[in-house]
Amino acid sequence: MSKETNPTFGDLELEILSLLWEADTPLLVADVHSRLQSKRELAYTTVLTVLGNLFKKKAVDRARQGKAHVYWAVHKREQAAAGMFSNLLNRIYNNNPAEMLAGFLKTGTHLTAAQIADLKDELEKLEEEL
Repeated sequence: MSKETNPTFGDLELEILSLLWEADTPLLVADVHSRLQSKRELAYTTVLTVLGNLFKKKAVDRARQGKAHVYWAVHKREQAAAGMFSNLLNRIYNNNPAEMLAGFLKTGTHLTAAQIADLKDELEKLEEEL
């Protein structure tokens, strides 16, 4: 996958994308701004700029609604995460998924027995595909 199809996102971009993923309908800039205000104080123009940057990265799309635009995420959360994992794999782990997974597991992340079982199931599925 090319860099254009797997853009990197900053913290505020990810926060805005999360709001769009959670929304049932496309959101106005004012809607995004008001939802962010409960977490942090940001200028309306900052939110507008970040949405514009996400549009340029093709992470969101927009449509005119009256004098304003409504925005929605182009890809589902899982698709965006896959692209971000791919970037991480390429840029940090030199395309070594085993090293990446081991690195994740060494971060001190606490997994439940059920989550470990799910990981084992996924690894067995991959092994069967070989």
